[in-house]
Amino acid sequence: TKEMIYIVVENIEIEKLNKMLIVFRNKGIEVTSNKVNVIVGIGNFDWNDVKKFNDVLYKSELDIIIGAFPYKNNVRLESVIAGDEKEIDKVLNKLHDN
Repeated sequence: TKEMIYIVVENIEIEKLNKMLIVFRNKGIEVTSNKVNVIVGIGNFDWNDVKKFNDVLYKSELDIIIGAFPYKNNVRLESVIAGDEKEIDKVLNKLHDN
């Protein structure tokens, strides 16, 4: 099996990321790059909220790279999604509805 690591950076850090990717490639490490969006929910969540969050993501049929998982004390939900702005807006609206 392949080992994988995901690195998500803001657009303002793209130059730093590109330099890092060159270093990886020079060491023979296979690297792929994709534009993604990160959705973060901060609050007092429980396991049911995690399930609802992931259900909305799953039903969106977008390229969900990482779904929600609870952190210690259930205060944050995150997802990394590949998709265009319109698709992401639809998911955000569904999340807000739930």
